[in-house]
Amino acid sequence: MTALRSEIDDMVRQPLTRDVAVACAELAARAIASGDLQAAVIAKEHEISAATHTGMHQHAVVCCAEIIELWDQLALLPALEVRTQRNLIHALKHGTESALELPEIDLGTARELLATLQRLLERFSISLVALWTLEARLAWIEGDRAVMKDRMERVIPSFPKRKRHLDCSDCLGCTLVDFTRYMEGETDAAELEEFAKAVMAMSSYQPCAYADRRVPAQLAVAYVRQGRIAEARRHAIKAVRLADTVGAGWVEARTAALEVAVASADATWCTSLVDSTLPVLATLEEPYGQLAAYVAIYRALRALDRDPTEARTRAQGLARRIDARLASPRHLRETEAATS
Repeated sequence: MTALRSEIDDMVRQPLTRDVAVACAELAARAIASGDLQAAVIAKEHEISAATHTGMHQHAVVCCAEIIELWDQLALLPALEVRTQRNLIHALKHGTESALELPEIDLGTARELLATLQRLLERFSISLVALWTLEARLAWIEGDRAVMKDRMERVIPSFPKRKRHLDCSDCLGCTLVDFTRYMEGETDAAELEEFAKAVMAMSSYQPCAYADRRVPAQLAVAYVRQGRIAEARRHAIKAVRLADTVGAGWVEARTAALEVAVASADATWCTSLVDSTLPVLATLEEPYGQLAAYVAIYRALRALDRDPTEARTRAQGLARRIDARLASPRHLRETEAATS
């Protein structure tokens, strides 16, 4: 193993932070300059993962384009290491997640990324679970409930036998949170809770560090909407404690806690959450999560008898931004109804 590969291996063991993303970019550039394209893919995959998980979605999309350029060269090699194959898949998957997150990225571009992902999965004989999971998200964004349910129905049977290291899929915890989010409005809170518990009881349920933050927030929302405030409060407090730094799960934890604080009429907690969340939200790059958070803050400010104008304005501005790429816009209409 070369010294550069050792450096890359040491770096990919580090937590996913913005500094790690920058360091991986430098290592990838060095690997490309040395002609070790497979090492560059390893570094780039960790760079994209760090960017996606810390909300640097524009950075991740640019990296995704660089990964596709690397693939054009790697495809000419007689054989690829298995690790390289899976790093390519993960990099493209995370880059596509970021493309779907950003309203400025045309959904046609996202479809092109999905088509590339499918070609790679098929070429390397890997399950299409990762592709279907992303197609479910695209359908949710577009409001295509039929396609969304179809893709979810393809993915859910894989839950009991999920092997992330083989099929390059997300952990069950993250998939659970996303799917329960998609089902809101069509499934009541009790059914969402039962779905969550069934998944968490599976032997294949081995959540990543970010799912550990996100799942309690999802359960808090399910409980509060059933009127089970004490249980909701316990899970919301856990979610906020685990998501103590800005990154994956932070916005979801804060949004869930705000809903619980308002439902439990806890003015002190509500005030603390609003004052510590509102200034940070504008600095993030997570439009869908930010939109839900601004609506939750609007309701909290109303409950506290404080001026909710800023939260309303920011929520409606985000809704317009999200709607701009949709053939059937709906977010502004729903946000205006929620903040009137």
